[in-house]
Amino acid sequence: MYKLIYADPPWKYSNKASNGAASKHYETTDFYSLSRLSVDKIADKNAVLCMWYTGNFSREAELLAEAWGFKVKTALGFIWVKLNKNTMDRVNASIRRGELFDAHDFMDLLNTETRMNGGNLPVVMASVA
Repeated sequence: MYKLIYADPPWKYSNKASNGAASKHYETTDFYSLSRLSVDKIADKNAVLCMWYTGNFSREAELLAEAWGFKVKTALGFIWVKLNKNTMDRVNASIRRGELFDAHDFMDLLNTETRMNGGNLPVVMASVA
C-alpha cells in the first residue's frame, strides 16, 4: 500500500489543433475511464494524493480524487518551470567561458533560459476519505 499517490492523469482536452495539444504528445483518457482506475486499492488508509491538473479540469480533479476514495483538503498551485531545449549546452558553455561566478550569475542565466505560462500546472492534494 502506498502512502503517497502522485498522479498526472492524461486528461482528454478538446484542443487538438495547437502544438501544445496534449493528444499530440501522449495518449489521453476521458474522465469516466480515469475515474474507473482502482487507485483506492493501492492507497494506504492514510495516503495522500497529489494530482496534476489544469485550470480546465479543476472540478474534474476534485471529482476524480473523490472517485479514487480521497477527500479533497486543498488545491495548491505549483509553477512548473520548463527549460528550453538547449539550456544545458548553454549553461555548460557559460561555465567553460568562466561567465558564472556566483549564484546570481547562474540565476540570471537561468531566467533567460526558462519559459513560464499559466498552462497545465495546479495540483490537488487530498487524503483518503
